Amino acid sequence: MTTRSILALLIEPETDASVLHAAGTIARQFSAHVAVTHVRERPRAIAAMGYEGIHAYVSHDLEAEHIERANEIEASSRARFDAFVEETGFEIRTQAGHSDHPSVSWEAVDEFGPDVVARRGGAYDMIVVGRPLGGSSNLDLLSVESAIFSTGRPVLVTPPTPPESIGETVLVGWNRSGPAARAFHAAKALLLERSKKVRLLSVTTGAKQGPSAESIRENLAWHGIDAEIRDLSPDYRSIGEVLLAEASAIGADLLVMGAFSRSRLRQLILGGVTQHVLTRAEMPVFMAH
Repeated sequence: MTTRSILALLIEPETDASVLHAAGTIARQFSAHVAVTHVRERPRAIAAMGYEGIHAYVSHDLEAEHIERANEIEASSRARFDAFVEETGFEIRTQAGHSDHPSVSWEAVDEFGPDVVARRGGAYDMIVVGRPLGGSSNLDLLSVESAIFSTGRPVLVTPPTPPESIGETVLVGWNRSGPAARAFHAAKALLLERSKKVRLLSVTTGAKQGPSAESIRENLAWHGIDAEIRDLSPDYRSIGEVLLAEASAIGADLLVMGAFSRSRLRQLILGGVTQHVLTRAEMPVFMAH
């Protein structure tokens, strides 16, 4: 897979810098285009997208205050974008076309974040979004969930602190499942040219019947990538805890894993492992479903 177009979502100010840095790092590697999209959180946009009854509790004064704050956040995000362009020297482009140089564009949308992601995400090779920070609106968590489960695209979730590197030391969480296979094969676009160390972590649960970790290591060998395997039992810890502990132990700057949801009918009901990793990882996490 060649990454040529990246959707970079700016949803929370605390993760804007990390999202821009991660998207820029990948774009530089592939001479890709980064479509930076700032999502404004505004009361009327939220209510229009299904939060019934919100207007009954939002006075005109409160709404005006909220909009003023949203404008301040947008201005701050735009300033970070401008600084990013100046620092990287990326060309600003609004029309698609092949180029040997990375490029970037800016757009601010006044809509419900998760729906923006679901409607646009499938048109890009990859989506980059910040780690959910547990705010009162949960829009960041909902948007990440939408990116993973509604777009069919691989998603890179960045921690609040911009990563120094992405994909040099990689931990692949392998549980023999379809989502894990999709995440692994999509991530090879990052692994092939950049990785110096790849570890396959097989957490023994006996729940899946897919390819073994040894088969995945053989697949990497065909691509000229050496990988090591580590088999672990979850013991007293959850699988999410095991994944993050192992990633930290080897100094991973990328964690690759499949994403799971407990229910496809309800939002905010991510699978336990997925939610644990999404809300706690201090390194970029590459996910697919």
